[in-house]
Amino acid sequence: MNNGHIYTAMNQISDLQTDITNTSLRSVLYCGRTIGEILDAERREHSELPRVVEDIITIIQTHYIDLEGIFRTAGSQKIIQDVCNRLAVTDFSTISIENLTGILKKIVRDLPG
Repeated sequence: MNNGHIYTAMNQISDLQTDITNTSLRSVLYCGRTIGEILDAERREHSELPRVVEDIITIIQTHYIDLEGIFRTAGSQKIIQDVCNRLAVTDFSTISIENLTGILKKIVRDLPG
């Protein structure tokens, strides 16, 4: 291998390390944590929302903003609890609006303090 290939490979590794450092990890525990602890774990500013809350709000704004009474309809408590136990690895786009709003309400309700 010549020096040109070595330098190219080293640059690619350096770029990957930068990408990894700047990536917000979704393996954050949310249950029983304060917003500050969640934001620190997600490497976000304290003026931002936790990634999960931001994702849910974005889906609601994008797909359901014109739906009346979306926060009044109850979702399945079993599904809501199941999703809340695995928030970091959930694809929210596959969840019904009733369960999605139930999850958002539960997250806010369960925040300590």
